[in-house]
Amino acid sequence: MTSRTVAALTTTLALCGALRFGIAVHHMPHGARGDYAATLPGAYVKAINPVLWDSPDLQNSYVYHRDLYVYGPAQYLLLYPTAFLDSYAQIANVLGYVYGVLLAVTIAVLARVIVDRRVWYLAALGGVAGIVLLFPPTYQAYIQREFEVVALLCLVLATYLLIARREGWAGTLLGFITWFKLWPVAFAAYFLAKRQYRAVAAFVAASCLTLGLGQLVFGLDRFMVLSPSAASSVYGSRFILASLVPPLESATFAAQAGGPPSPHGQGFCGTWYPSEQTAVGVRWAICRLAYSNRWLPAPEVFYAMTIVLALAALCAFIRIQRKDGLTESEHRWSTIWEMSLVTMGAALMLSAHYYYFVFLILPLTAMAYHLARGGQMIKLAALGGAYCLLSVFLIPLSLGSSLLGIDLWRFYVEHAVYLYGEIILVTLVLWEYTAIGLRESPQ
Repeated sequence: MTSRTVAALTTTLALCGALRFGIAVHHMPHGARGDYAATLPGAYVKAINPVLWDSPDLQNSYVYHRDLYVYGPAQYLLLYPTAFLDSYAQIANVLGYVYGVLLAVTIAVLARVIVDRRVWYLAALGGVAGIVLLFPPTYQAYIQREFEVVALLCLVLATYLLIARREGWAGTLLGFITWFKLWPVAFAAYFLAKRQYRAVAAFVAASCLTLGLGQLVFGLDRFMVLSPSAASSVYGSRFILASLVPPLESATFAAQAGGPPSPHGQGFCGTWYPSEQTAVGVRWAICRLAYSNRWLPAPEVFYAMTIVLALAALCAFIRIQRKDGLTESEHRWSTIWEMSLVTMGAALMLSAHYYYFVFLILPLTAMAYHLARGGQMIKLAALGGAYCLLSVFLIPLSLGSSLLGIDLWRFYVEHAVYLYGEIILVTLVLWEYTAIGLRESPQ
């Protein structure tokens, strides 16, 4: 294709993405809420802004009028000034502008991450904007003002810094964002495996600073994500451990005593329940399939899949580390694939809500550019299939439901359709990552 054709295609894609994003935001449900709203106001608000503490539109929060915090101190430290606003509606309005800017910065940096020749930057920028803005998890995270918008920017910036060999700053960013929902702690192991000790030191220093400030400003014993006693006061369980760590037991389904009549998961599928309509973690998907097909051995399938993917990634990683030297292009792409694999393994295997798929933006956009530049049309078609599966078929839910005569979203989650998109994407990433290790080094 000529440069003009490429520019026309990416511009069209960007315009379609902007239009879809704008329509979704314009027609968002009145008073849309998500996990972010459910974590407000935070115990510190009681003293500094009693109006927000008593705000009627926060009455459905997990911690309304409780001296507790749900997620880690990173969110509350960075968004501390929002405590001086008087309602969630005001907070959401302000963050609408702030997060809009952050998404624009994320798109710009992401295009810089994946482009290896500056002459292609503007064309790639249009393509990245289209892919990001058309992706339903993007506008869901934005509409609900989820802190994952900030976490995504940190992830993309860290990838850029690692490509530029500024490991210390990358470790700082990931060390800070770890103390939101904890899963980025996997990057500390990644830095150790890469022998990037400057990144490890920065990761530890940023973690200590974040936790120290959290203790000084809020008190770490009030964070449910960090304190089992705080979590048990609300959830009656250890919260994180109870919802994340799958026990080595068979999955069974039975009604809970004194609870709703529908069967709930037990054993490997403990904490699983059929009415949940937003969870998309791999473990959750396998439990949902096991619930519909009782013959399916859920723990065996989950652990077999985990071991196979982990071994494939490990073999490719060792092969790449043993190469005499990586070219600049190989360094760029191996870093992108490694960051993508660590993110998918840490954020999506055990527990995830649909808007967590915003973290798939890095591998989706990078893979699209990589395959399009290489003219690999079959793989590009497979990537397009994965994108559609992860995007609820790219059909607006109301339109799809009326055309098909079904509740499209319920069909999507109850058949774990997203799982097949995740499998295709991770397979493509592993394929391209392994190819770097198998490629002969230039003499």
